[in-house]
Amino acid sequence: MRLLLLLLIFSIGIAMLPAYAQSNSAVIQIKNFEFEMSDPYGITVFVYQDTATNLYRTIPLTENPQTISSLPSNHGYIFKVVKNGIDSATTPLIKSFDSPIEILIPNDGGMKFKIKYKDGSPISGAKVVVKSLDNTAWVTANTDSKGETGRYWIQSTTSDSFYYAEVLINDKVSYVYSPVKTQSGLPQDFNIVTPWPKLIDKVDVNIIKDNRKVGTYDGIFLVELYDSKKTKIAQSNVNKGSALFTLLPVDQYDFKVFHKQNQSSTFELWSVHRATLTSNAVINIEQLSQSPSAKNCKCVAFRLDDVQDYFLSASQKAVIQTFSTKSAPLTIGVIGGLIGSDGELVNVIKNNLENSRLEIASHSWNNSPITVFDNEKQQKIIKDTNQKIFDTFGITPSVFIPPENVFDKNTIPLLKSNGITHLSSSFNYDSPPFQLSNSTFYRFPQAAQTAILDSTSNLWIVENRTKIFSDIESSMLSNGFAVVMMHPPEFSQRELGVYKNVVNQNSIKELELLIDQVQAAGYTIVPIGQINLDAKPMLPKPILNEKNSTEIISCNCVAIRIDNVQDFWLNQVQKELLNTFENKKTDVTVGILGKFFGDDPITVQAINSTLNNKKINLDVANSGWEFIDHTKFGVEEQTSSIKKTNDKINSILKKKPSVFIPPLGSFNENTLSAVNSNNLKLVSSNLQLDNLLHSGSKNIVHVPSTLSASDILNDDPFVSGTIKEQAIHKINSNFEKYGYSVISLQVPDFALKEDQISINQIDADKFSKLSQVLDALKENDVDVVTLNSVSRVLWEKSLDIPSWVKNNAEWWSEGTIDDNDFVGGIEYMIKTGIIKIPNTAPSSESNSVIPSWIKNNAGWWSDGLVSDGEFVLGLEYLIKTGIIRVS
Repeated sequence: MRLLLLLLIFSIGIAMLPAYAQSNSAVIQIKNFEFEMSDPYGITVFVYQDTATNLYRTIPLTENPQTISSLPSNHGYIFKVVKNGIDSATTPLIKSFDSPIEILIPNDGGMKFKIKYKDGSPISGAKVVVKSLDNTAWVTANTDSKGETGRYWIQSTTSDSFYYAEVLINDKVSYVYSPVKTQSGLPQDFNIVTPWPKLIDKVDVNIIKDNRKVGTYDGIFLVELYDSKKTKIAQSNVNKGSALFTLLPVDQYDFKVFHKQNQSSTFELWSVHRATLTSNAVINIEQLSQSPSAKNCKCVAFRLDDVQDYFLSASQKAVIQTFSTKSAPLTIGVIGGLIGSDGELVNVIKNNLENSRLEIASHSWNNSPITVFDNEKQQKIIKDTNQKIFDTFGITPSVFIPPENVFDKNTIPLLKSNGITHLSSSFNYDSPPFQLSNSTFYRFPQAAQTAILDSTSNLWIVENRTKIFSDIESSMLSNGFAVVMMHPPEFSQRELGVYKNVVNQNSIKELELLIDQVQAAGYTIVPIGQINLDAKPMLPKPILNEKNSTEIISCNCVAIRIDNVQDFWLNQVQKELLNTFENKKTDVTVGILGKFFGDDPITVQAINSTLNNKKINLDVANSGWEFIDHTKFGVEEQTSSIKKTNDKINSILKKKPSVFIPPLGSFNENTLSAVNSNNLKLVSSNLQLDNLLHSGSKNIVHVPSTLSASDILNDDPFVSGTIKEQAIHKINSNFEKYGYSVISLQVPDFALKEDQISINQIDADKFSKLSQVLDALKENDVDVVTLNSVSRVLWEKSLDIPSWVKNNAEWWSEGTIDDNDFVGGIEYMIKTGIIKIPNTAPSSESNSVIPSWIKNNAGWWSDGLVSDGEFVLGLEYLIKTGIIRVS
């Protein structure tokens, strides 16, 4: 009896099929000037709707011809072809798609390089990398014994476009040759004469102490020289304060200075200096202010300058999100006079301030060099910026990043008087020594940068990751710390020399790899305010918003989701993840990309096996058709993407998803409409892009992720305890702030790496840590549920049903009171919103009529055999269907 009633209560309504507006499909054919079909590799088509400024879709070609579907009718379209990063052709406005669209682009141009030293002799074994201005590499070649590469053919350049060639001797020394311009159909040779000598004649090394060369009374000094392979190649005794090295190849070198007071004592390391030598040089080496081990914090700080409203905000948010995903601290330089109006950017910053990893630094008021102002004006700028940051974010900055890195002797006293304790300029404007402890004011200039501003073109030239890391290591050796400077433009796409508010995913990927490389080298990433050795741990910042003023109801539950599950991609790792959750009897949700699912027996069988075994609750979520930002498309395209994925999942797994996990976490109102029309009930993005929490619009519940794999599996220097103790601490913190916790797992997090690239083998250490965390959840009585259960559990916890209503139900089930008295309790729950019914629910003007068999259910509820949530949902259903009629 009870089973039948519960089946009736929880039956599912019939889904409404979405309607689609009329659309067109365009077939495009890309041909060269000889009318031959072009190879689709390296070709991207930008589709503009109605005007040349309204970008509608970006399509990397996978075949040629290629069909572009779902183009809404009643619009015209412009197609721009970009090959190898070069704007190759643009069509006029096209409104008819009855026949294929033929687009002609110039033929490829041939390029061959001859690389030479300054004296004209060839450089053998050099690497030549040809890149377009978006930093994409299209050619990688090595020179032979004659200093020549083979010939390569890529898209010819136009009058206002070009490539550049980066020549590398050994990944430590590089030279950029620009412009590289090619002509359609023609082979060209490029003679690149580098400024490097075949051998450097001499390098003078001066040993400095107390602003003078050392003398015999300072003791005995010796300098050892190591090349970029860490091989000792020479040593020189110091005579009259100087050492001499001759006939050195171009390379990066470490100079290690050793000292002993007299002949009977032992040499000890006195100083270390790293330098890249490409010509004759004079190098001054000063004594380390402390011993190397005591001086070195083994830490790296990243700072993002020029943070401001609406300025390439997509890239600003992408950089912040990248560090958040990596659980790595970041310092952002906020321009006081240009912050506070961009609600989306402000919310992203606020959400990230709630953990202890985002630090706000003052970047002055309007990004003008502070040195152009007198003392009074500088004082006002510093004070006003601090106040604006406090008014906007609820904190007062302690770090100052001067615009253009410039400051003067008047700036520091003014900073101190306004509570600033840390200054981060540049080594171009700030020189050592730099104290790492026992100071009231610290100076930590940047030594590396992810891009360099070209003063002629006003474009940011992206630095090679190897060069950036080399600069980090050099600063670490010389100063005991390193600061890396970044700016929003270098993470933005560029078109015709203008930066667009579109994220450059290549640059973001390089940033991710750089973060991984820094951490793999054993360095800790810290905010600038935490570089000094005596720094106090950062505390989460108080963010003033509505949710802080409202009591948070906690479900004491965690949902874990595995994102972007797809065919063949690290499928052994995906399979092992599912096995781990099944073996640990822990519920999990998998997000599936529709286009790339169904053909891989390993992935499909792993999911089907877990579903059929029924050892755990495995929920299947919709992650869209492809892993692309859905907000770039209209509501019809997003609806189609979600529907196709729903259909694919249902046909293969016999499961109907109720959850949407947007690719890259991005969604907009069109996305929510598409989700709603496909009868999905829940969206799970991330806190950086969605702060609605378990509430929302369009009858859609928002349950964004709160933690990543790195948050729970990596050792956090700012949280005490073991890995699993840190994880439980962070999850409990989520309960206090949000009422729940959602952990998003990315498959590559659990794969072994080769040269920073994930391979299809499991990382046993990561799986061991995951198992420990899953065990810890059970040990701490934390419920692990599927994503679609989080909102239900939270809702049940939020129910506040007066005891008299339950008493009425008990008395009614026993026959002590009549139907009208029991209906009074139901009407109370409707009036207070505990029970929600639509305006179209059946009603009656006559007395309330209730079937007598429902009394059994009321009795079970009063006895605790049915939960509050089950009983309320049951009543809602019975009222909506007219089984219970209330006036």
